[in-house]
Amino acid sequence: MATPILGKLKRLPEMPPAEIRYRLLEAVRKGVEGAVLALGQGEPSDAAFVARLPVDGDAPSPVGDYLRAALGERFYLSGETESRRGLYASFDESFPGARERLVAEAERLCQHRVQLLGIGEVPLGAEIDWHRDPVSGRSWERRPWPSYDLVHEVAPGDPKRVLELSRHQHLPRLGIAYALSGDPRYAREVVAQLRGWIEQNPVGIGVHWHSSLELAIRALSWLWALWFVLPSDELDEATARAVAKSLFAQLDHVHNYPSIFSTPNTHLIGEAAALVVGGLVFADSDRGARWLERGGELLEQQLVRQFGRDGLHAELSCWYHCYAVEFYLLALALAERDAHPLARTLRPAVEHLLEPLLELVRPDGSLPMLGDDDGGRALALSASDYGDVRDLLSTGAVLFGRGDLRQAAAELAAETFWLAGADAGRRFRTLVAPGNAAHRASLVNAGYFVLRSGRRVEDCHLTFDCGDLGRLGGGHGHADALAVTLWAHGRELLVDPGTCVYNGDRIWRDWFRSTRAHNTVVVDGRDQSEPADTFRWKRAATSRLLGAASFEGIDYLAGEHDGFAGDPPGVTHRRRVLYVRDDYFLVVDELLGSGKHTVELFHHLPPEAEVGSIDQLLEGREARLSAAVGGAGLLLSMHSTSPLDVRVARGESEPRQGWVSRRYGERQAAPAVVVRVEAELPLSIATLLTPFSLASAERLPLPDQQSFSLPIWNLGAGKGRSGSGGALAIAIGGGEDAESGGCYDLMLCSPERTELRAARCRARGELFWARIEGGELARLFGARAESFSFRGRDRLERPIALFHRRFDTDFEGASLAHALVEEPSHVRYRGTV
Repeated sequence: MATPILGKLKRLPEMPPAEIRYRLLEAVRKGVEGAVLALGQGEPSDAAFVARLPVDGDAPSPVGDYLRAALGERFYLSGETESRRGLYASFDESFPGARERLVAEAERLCQHRVQLLGIGEVPLGAEIDWHRDPVSGRSWERRPWPSYDLVHEVAPGDPKRVLELSRHQHLPRLGIAYALSGDPRYAREVVAQLRGWIEQNPVGIGVHWHSSLELAIRALSWLWALWFVLPSDELDEATARAVAKSLFAQLDHVHNYPSIFSTPNTHLIGEAAALVVGGLVFADSDRGARWLERGGELLEQQLVRQFGRDGLHAELSCWYHCYAVEFYLLALALAERDAHPLARTLRPAVEHLLEPLLELVRPDGSLPMLGDDDGGRALALSASDYGDVRDLLSTGAVLFGRGDLRQAAAELAAETFWLAGADAGRRFRTLVAPGNAAHRASLVNAGYFVLRSGRRVEDCHLTFDCGDLGRLGGGHGHADALAVTLWAHGRELLVDPGTCVYNGDRIWRDWFRSTRAHNTVVVDGRDQSEPADTFRWKRAATSRLLGAASFEGIDYLAGEHDGFAGDPPGVTHRRRVLYVRDDYFLVVDELLGSGKHTVELFHHLPPEAEVGSIDQLLEGREARLSAAVGGAGLLLSMHSTSPLDVRVARGESEPRQGWVSRRYGERQAAPAVVVRVEAELPLSIATLLTPFSLASAERLPLPDQQSFSLPIWNLGAGKGRSGSGGALAIAIGGGEDAESGGCYDLMLCSPERTELRAARCRARGELFWARIEGGELARLFGARAESFSFRGRDRLERPIALFHRRFDTDFEGASLAHALVEEPSHVRYRGTV
């Protein structure tokens, strides 16, 4: 691995002149500051700090009084005693039982037991060492902050663990427990932990001064913790002076060293948001005005630079998009509270950033873990991560008066209450939610697509990733092109495996972002994209959307990528997803190319899934298995033009397979269905995904609801089960005699558009789906369709990119495939459209 300096030298030719100048200047500044800190000259004196505060008369006010005035007048909530009493009473009324939970957590925090990422509760000891990694037991050396390299310097363990603790996001919750209960022990613990941290972290010394984002998040936590304990006698003048001096120094550091060019992503947004919040609260100080100006400029700039047209963050990570949204909500809420002009600029843009969350969120408030997650969040007043994003939707609903956001949020969140005040509940309740319509969402710029039957708990929600690794270097992207995730009947059924770790274990880092860790296809053991470093890629796949359309009762998505197009293996992976609403999903994988290759298809299930036995039929070209996850079930039926080898892996290490990380820092063994095919290309594999409720007998996938491969005639090659050119035909429902009549669905695929004959159909095109009722053609869908006849009667007048037609009435109509396809076109039919 190249050293960081050599890596930057190699990147010099790629850097624009502005970046080179900025980096050189910053390097000089860091060098000078590092030398000053090494000489012990970095800590400002108390007198120098107090002298810079606004004066009251001939002398500065006591620092405690200044904090109470600034936070009491210009924070999110009023600091007046009567306002506080009314607020706390309203909280108890709005969130019954919350006080008891907060007090219980406060007791654990007083014992120095803290929840840490996905690791769980960790003991910090009687005397907290803020540089000690509680997992490895080793401590980070204390030296001037410019000397650290947290990506490559991992000897004490993953730096994220020790940094996460020093974000101090547990302190506001400890402060809330004090405010609601009046128990002085909780305020005393807040003050003790603040003072202990300050004593161990003099200005500029130690790992906790290295990252401006960490300082920014810590500053936000301190401001909220301080607001809750302001009435306490524990916040004496000496403490107020020590805390304010460190807080101002941290915000100064963020102002002086924002993550421009080095990590121009959510780091920069978080830093800017903290500058805006600190600047608004301390607006009467000279530094506050500078923070506010710089932070406001950066927030406005990053709205243009870091987000696509559909509102999703450019790194294409759901988790990091949540970070960005929350930082912007924090800045906007306070700017509106203080009637600052910045609010007018931010308001419409921040509302737009909520749209991707509204589309991607599942009925339980969770998101598919697309891209990296780092396990944390911007402000943890109640929830400690983005495992449930309904608090962001709840806040958005109140701030923007949106009924659809209220519907997705379901209930008012505690975070919304603290940000918007006691009136938040009334504002939330007055919003009118829309109906429960099925919906296909297209985040085209990001390449993320959602197929949803509704927003009720029992409804289905599938995501299809037809995007790239993301802009800004793709550092938080995964090699997961064309992967899917699936939620149904209240449970996650097909999962994205998560992230697990960044620094400290390169092998696990690379596995969790590999192609084989996702619900997609691997060719010849090769990843679609090849990692170069923890947050960089050596080779990146490019995806292309081929089609997206919604018709009556049916949705269609198709895409392909070039991740296997190099030599070797010279293969194109194309995937189509057909959703027959309320019934099943049909996923068709086509591997295009020549020669013999090994193809692996993966279906990752959650850790708690129970997988049944595997039935392999039809000379190995057909396989079925079912899985139960709580009260939900999933039937997987796989059909291939070549024999399949199917097995279930769980928690394997050589090679790694069958792992899920639901939060940064942990991993669990989980079942993964591994489908392996060795075949000459082209190859087609069709997977029928049938979710069902274990509690509803009528939804069980009985034999006549399953799928069966059908013999086909390839009109250039003769009769066979697979024909040539990767052609495949399956019947869905109706039993194995479906072809002879009755009611069933039929799927025909032919990647090379060979003319085929099967089940009384004759067709030429890439994909057809037909519903047969009473032996008659009732509905027909086609993609890249050239011709189709049923029982000798032509049903397609001319070639068309995408179409859907009903045949239950004789009706002259027109259909426009108003979809994202290469050749959108009109066609007129006899029949209902």
